[in-house]
Amino acid sequence: MERISVYIDGGNFYHLVIKKLDIEENDFDFDVFANLLIDGRTASESCKRFYKGSVREKEGDLCSKQLMSKQTKLFTTLKKSGWDIKTSKLRTRVEELIVDSRVFEYKKLKKIGLKTIHTERMREKGIDVKIATDLLVGAFDNKYDTAIVVSSDSDLVPAIDWVRNRMKKKIEYIGFSIPDLKDPKKSTRPLMMMFSKTDVQRVFSDIEMSKFIKSPENKLNCIIIHGCPSLKEKSMSPETRTYDKHWIPWIKKELLLKGIKTKTPLMPNPWEPDYEAFKKEFEKYPVSENTILIGHSCGCAFLVRWLGESKQKIKKLILVAPWKIPDKDDSFREQFYVYPIDETINSRVGEIVMFTADNEREDGKKSVEIYKKTLNSKIIELKGKGHYIFKDMGTEELPELLEEID
Repeated sequence: MERISVYIDGGNFYHLVIKKLDIEENDFDFDVFANLLIDGRTASESCKRFYKGSVREKEGDLCSKQLMSKQTKLFTTLKKSGWDIKTSKLRTRVEELIVDSRVFEYKKLKKIGLKTIHTERMREKGIDVKIATDLLVGAFDNKYDTAIVVSSDSDLVPAIDWVRNRMKKKIEYIGFSIPDLKDPKKSTRPLMMMFSKTDVQRVFSDIEMSKFIKSPENKLNCIIIHGCPSLKEKSMSPETRTYDKHWIPWIKKELLLKGIKTKTPLMPNPWEPDYEAFKKEFEKYPVSENTILIGHSCGCAFLVRWLGESKQKIKKLILVAPWKIPDKDDSFREQFYVYPIDETINSRVGEIVMFTADNEREDGKKSVEIYKKTLNSKIIELKGKGHYIFKDMGTEELPELLEEID
């Protein structure tokens, strides 16, 4: 009868998985994840262990107070499910960053005389030692037959070697492969060294890990889908792209301040929009009857098609400068825009609102008419907003949209 122990490096897991999924730690179901890893085998004594640097509240620092509150909630939830929590103090370190090409808009910073930036960072100390110690003691005391290690910290390798070679215990390595669309260089990849140093290896993708995100359960959330740019070269750079900007960052900030969880996913290669690729990325995010979906331009076309195919019920659908007419000789947009609108969407969406402008482009006005024929929607026409991009609006704020969400 194989006895199992699970060791999760919480700090490592946060950076490799939680941040990449763009969720809070409290939104992830660690218990369900651990049970999947154990897979019906016998759980050893104190089989589930979670290691994390403990946050300390700083006087007058609201951010540290919020972080400490979130961590306390996480630890309380884990303890109720039988997890053994091991912590170490987070150490503060002041780091100096030279203002150069690595810094966003560094030329502007240099013009105002800023040569260096000082930041205060919190770093974990001693967590790897605690995990290694527990692996060694557990093996020596014969507390487990197989240890499942959820960490890509190479500092654990010496302990793993000793446990396997001297104590003849098995080690299962859990790694992750999660792309970072904003910066591919920061994508999560498994630690290849662990493949030769462990007995069993499992690598989970972002889609697989998304299944462990807790359901919102009557909690209002919002997902905003950006438009599709025409210039590939300009759109590929985080510094020059604009398709995910305009009013989107502003409305996200305002909704978060209201306590509405808001996501603004980056769609893959939006300059050559592909419905299936958009769908794969979009479905990583939970959608329920309490979800508000907002689309801009081609993002509207995607949402309407997805709602028609998925038959999903949602709270509200807001289409900002909706578009449904492809450019001539553009095969990508032809396949993306040309589809029949499902009229049964009306019965599954609480309310549909469309924003247009008196000076919208002609094809944009025609697109509104196409959607209006099938969708029972409230039409809001504002003056001088054009296609609801910064160049047309002259501002990043769109209070009229916020009013429709309140």
